[in-house]
Amino acid sequence: MRNRWIAMLLGLALPLAALLAPAGQRSDALGAAAGCAELIADGGFEAGGQGWIQSSAGGYDLISDFNPYAGRWGAFLAGDDNADDRLSQTIVLPASAASIGLALRWQMSTLESGAGVDTLAAALIRPDETIIATLLQADNTAAVDLWQEATADLTSYAGQSVTLRFAARTDASRATSFFVDEVSVLACAAGGGTPTVTPGATASLTGTPTRTATPPAKATLTPTPTATRAPAARSGYLPFIRNR
Repeated sequence: MRNRWIAMLLGLALPLAALLAPAGQRSDALGAAAGCAELIADGGFEAGGQGWIQSSAGGYDLISDFNPYAGRWGAFLAGDDNADDRLSQTIVLPASAASIGLALRWQMSTLESGAGVDTLAAALIRPDETIIATLLQADNTAAVDLWQEATADLTSYAGQSVTLRFAARTDASRATSFFVDEVSVLACAAGGGTPTVTPGATASLTGTPTRTATPPAKATLTPTPTATRAPAARSGYLPFIRNR
């Protein structure tokens, strides 16, 4: 039976929509249009993370039924002190594709109040662990409890076998939780259209990702997020963190 880690909640009721959403429900029109193929296996995590490799310094199961963006399951990274969680999947980006696009949803909740010391990064990795491109970089200074959309154009990496890896790290106090869901990489043939996610929320990243041999300095995402499932204002609130 899948381990399910109970999150600490104080003065927080989960949104009714999340409680009523049927398993397997997709929140967006996220799928392969004519002439496009989905490269990610179980991007909504409704099959329990099949195709994904998990690593957690705290021994946590990173596929969780707590706070998904849609359906019943999502990825829950960090949420504890000294966290070092990784979730990855290897895919082949077809050389024949005219366009390849990444889209995903992510959210952050934190006890931190200062500088960005707890981080989430999504990157393309070569088999030798070299970082090809950093696609998303966020930290605890991002908007709290708001689901955001991140997109990136992967067309320039066509013809390569790559690993998409999410890595979340926290320091020794005041934990931050990161949530990821609805991960999609669509490869489209010529005339197959451009990979998109609808409805179109504010994109965190657009255009060709920056190539880098080493992880860049932490950067705060600047676009204004779309509040798709923002909880009501509350006092005496403790964010999503894991029980010890």
